[in-house]
Formats: sequence, structure tokens, C-alpha cells
Amino acid sequence: MLQYSLEVLAGLEAVGSIILVVPEAAVADFEAVLADQPAAARVDALVAGGATRQESVRLGLEAFEALDRAAIVLCHDAARPLATAELFRSVIKGVEGVEGCVPVVSSPDTVKLVRDGRVATTVPRDEIGLAQTPQAFMDSALRQAHERAYKEGIRATDDASLVEMAGYSVAVVEGEISNFKITTREDLLRAEQVLATRSTQMGDAPP
Repeated sequence: MLQYSLEVLAGLEAVGSIILVVPEAAVADFEAVLADQPAAARVDALVAGGATRQESVRLGLEAFEALDRAAIVLCHDAARPLATAELFRSVIKGVEGVEGCVPVVSSPDTVKLVRDGRVATTVPRDEIGLAQTPQAFMDSALRQAHERAYKEGIRATDDASLVEMAGYSVAVVEGEISNFKITTREDLLRAEQVLATRSTQMGDAPP
């Protein structure tokens, strides 16, 4: 799964540095994996993450301090290996004029707000966006958001939420249906189907 994201990132001219944050207990395993990946040459640092995704991003940002600072930082989950280069470019462009940009897809289902086992209200489906990664942020805004969250004990499920809570503006761009998170065996099978379709399409494309 990691290989696909690395190959996409390695091919993007806009990406200068890549920091890979992995579980602390698996650092050695990932070092071995990277040794066999040509795209790993673009990885500038392998960092042991924390107990939560949020803590891992913060630790990745700290490691980034030792490298050349960039205006924009991308945060991406390796569990979404099917994000295309076009999506990365889209969120980078989407940061223009704001502090962050998130890809979203429409919800195929009606969304209910539930409290105490009962429906509190039905949320208009055209106002719902299911967030994905990669998410792009202005470096200073993302750092300030994480520093604030760390000091005040704020917890969030994605970086955009922290940036929003810090008072910054986050734009949205259209996500990709194929950019789903792989968490189950069924997801793996679905990913294999997507990759097979892409391979066929590339084979049919003119040289």
C-alpha cells in the first residue's frame, strides 16, 4: 500500500520533501521495506509516530523542522493508496487564498444526526462532504493548529478539523471515489479491482 503513494509523490515536481511516519514498533520493518522501493529515495526521514494519528502528524512536523521549510504541507494516509497525482495537485492548488484544502466526496446515503438512540435531525445531503486525504495546508497554519491542540488537549479525527478549530479557512475540492480507505479484506479486494482497471486503461491508451 505504501508503494503506490510513494510512487505518486515521487513523481510530483511540487513535492520537495517526504517524511514517513510509522508505528514506533515497526520502524525497522519499514526500513527493510523501503530498501526495496526505488521511490524511497525521495523519503527524507522515517519517523516513529505516536499513540494517535494526531500525535503522529505532530511528530512528523517536528521532524520537518530539520529540513528546508515549505510553504505548503501535505498530510496523507497510507491507508488511501489509490489517490492519484491529479488529486494531490488539486489540493495543492486549492490552498490558494486559504489556509487549508480538503478533498471531499458526496455522501451516497441520507445522514441522520442521532442522540440517545433517536434521530435528532436529518442533515441535508447536499451539505455533507466525506473527507479524504491528501489534505494540504499552509505550513504556519498547520503548525499553529497542532501546537494549540497539544497545549489545550484538543482531539480531532483529521488535520483539517484542527485547522478549522484554530479559526482558519479550509476549502474543499472534489475527491475521488476510488480514493477509499483500506481497512478490511473487502477493501483490499476492491482496491485490486481498481488497480486492475487502471492497468487495463493504461494498456489501452495510445503511446
